[in-house]
Amino acid sequence: MTTQTKPIWQEDKIGNLLLKSKRQKKVKRSEYLNNGPYPIIDQGDDLIGGYTDDESYLFDGELPMTIFGDHTRRFKYINFPFAIGADGTQLLAPKKEIDRRFFYYALKNSPLKNYGYQRHFKYLKDTKISFPVEIKTQK
Repeated sequence: MTTQTKPIWQEDKIGNLLLKSKRQKKVKRSEYLNNGPYPIIDQGDDLIGGYTDDESYLFDGELPMTIFGDHTRRFKYINFPFAIGADGTQLLAPKKEIDRRFFYYALKNSPLKNYGYQRHFKYLKDTKISFPVEIKTQK
C-alpha cells in the first residue's frame, strides 16, 4: 500500500514572484480600431478592448501572459498574440517555479481591496498568495 504525501505549499508576496517585464509600446485609446488583425488587451471589462493594424504594437514576450488593470483590478489570461492598451495595463508573468495558469487563478482569487480609481498594482505586489512548491501539483 502506497501512501500519498500532501503537497507542500508556500506563501509569498506577489511582487516577489514576478519576472521583470521590459517596457513595451502601448496603443493609445484614441488609436483603437473597431476591426483589425491584432486585438488590443487593456484594463477594461471586455477581453478585447479594440484592434490595431500596426504590428509594431504586438507584445513580443512569452505567452501566456496575465494582464492586470491597474485601476479596474481586472485580470485577463492571454494566450494569443496581442497589442497592449495604454494607461494602467500591467503585464504580469511569474518566475519559472510557478505555472502561468495557476498564477493567473491565484491572482484572480487574491483578496485585493478596492481603493477606488487609484493604481492598485502597488497593493497587488504586497498581497500574499499560497502555491504548491511542485509545479506538477500547480498544473
